[in-house]
Amino acid sequence: IVNNVETFASAARIIELGSDFFASKGTEKTKGTKLLSISGDCEKPGIYEIEWGITIKEMLDLCGAKDTNFIQFSGPSGTVLSKQDFNRQISAEDLICGGSVMIFNSKTNVFDILKNFSNFFITESCGLCTPCRAGNYLIGERLDSIINGNATQEEIDEIHSWSKVLRDTSRCGLGKTSTNFITDALEKFPELFKKKAQKTKEFDLKAALNDYYDTVKNN
Repeated sequence: IVNNVETFASAARIIELGSDFFASKGTEKTKGTKLLSISGDCEKPGIYEIEWGITIKEMLDLCGAKDTNFIQFSGPSGTVLSKQDFNRQISAEDLICGGSVMIFNSKTNVFDILKNFSNFFITESCGLCTPCRAGNYLIGERLDSIINGNATQEEIDEIHSWSKVLRDTSRCGLGKTSTNFITDALEKFPELFKKKAQKTKEFDLKAALNDYYDTVKNN
């Protein structure tokens, strides 16, 4: 039997207080409590034991998080949450959580967060399968292009199809979930990506030809 500290702690609580007490906590489908490791932009980071069913807003109030803009829920391979998710429930019925909660306020550059996660997956890939080895590298390259304002909206949208390839063809869970952070961010913060794409200049054929003719003439 393979278990972790959280499982043993729950088992001890059930033995001590009884299964009825444990089952009285939580929601219909998610009984008991959950340990969350909360870090980032909050006044009281640390380990929290919460009752399944509390909302994201209630969790943020517990840890003293203010001006929260971006939450990485369940680690880099988990789910990106924005302000529109604050009334959602932490439970199997809505948002299941592995335990990791990273909180970022509006002063933190979202693209810095995404780049950090991208580097993590590039480093952590074992390199055994091509989709994960090459795919995560290409995602990182495309992210750099977006950050520098050199990607068109079509190139940004390509990330969704690349992500599907990684999910469908990677050998293990790392590759299958390694693009969750960026596809979720594209969904939750579309205006940030559109703003970056708008900086990309459209190719002007007439101007390019004039520049070419001027170059030829001068030479």
